Amino acid sequence: MLFVEREWRGVGEDFDAGWTRVGPRITTLLAAAQVGAAIDGAASVPVALEQSGYPLRQVARVSPAAFAGVASDGRRLDSLAYGAVVKARAVDATGLAGRLRAGSAFLHRATQLQVADAGRAASQVAIAATPGAGYVRHVNPPCCQDCAVLAGKFFRHSAGFARHPGCDCVHRPTAETEPPRGYAVQIDPAQIKDLTAGQRAALGDGADLGRVVN
Repeated sequence: MLFVEREWRGVGEDFDAGWTRVGPRITTLLAAAQVGAAIDGAASVPVALEQSGYPLRQVARVSPAAFAGVASDGRRLDSLAYGAVVKARAVDATGLAGRLRAGSAFLHRATQLQVADAGRAASQVAIAATPGAGYVRHVNPPCCQDCAVLAGKFFRHSAGFARHPGCDCVHRPTAETEPPRGYAVQIDPAQIKDLTAGQRAALGDGADLGRVVN
C-alpha cells in the first residue's frame, strides 16, 4: 500500500500524462499484492484444518495468479486504479495537494479491498476444493452491525462471502464435522460502530443482537 501511494505522489499536475507514467506501475503493484494475498489465502485452508484437528484432503490446487489483475467487480484492475484520477479531478479541493490527497485516499481504500478480496476468494476456492470443508466468519472488531451478526456463523463452501467496502472479516476454514465450540462468539455491542441509540438501549435490556439488527 505504501509503494502504491508513493507512486501516486509522482503523478504530477498533468493527470493524463502522469497516469501514463505511473499508472502501469501502480497496477503492477496492486496485482502483485493480490497474488501474495491469494497465496496466503489458499495456503491457510489446509493449515487451519490441520490445526483444528479435523484435517481434510484437498483435491485440486489453487492458482494464485488467477486472482490478480482483475477487480472484485470483474473489471480490469487498471480501470479500477484509474479511479484515483477521476476522484482527484472531481473532488472539491483547493490546489494540487488536496487533489492528490483525494486520489491517494481512493487508492488506499481500493488497495485494501482488492488485496483482501483476493485472499478471501483464494481461500474460498481452496475450501471448495476440499470436500467436507466449510468456513466460519471471523470478524475483526470494531465492526459494523451487519458483520457483527455474522460473526461465528458456519457457511458451506457454496455460500458467498458477504462483505462491504473496507470489510476486514476473514474466513476460518473448518470441517463440517468439527463441533462449533470456540468460535460461536458474539461481538460485544461496544465494539459495533454503527448501532443507533435505540439499538444500544435494547441490547442493554438484554435483547438478542440478531433480532435487533435484522
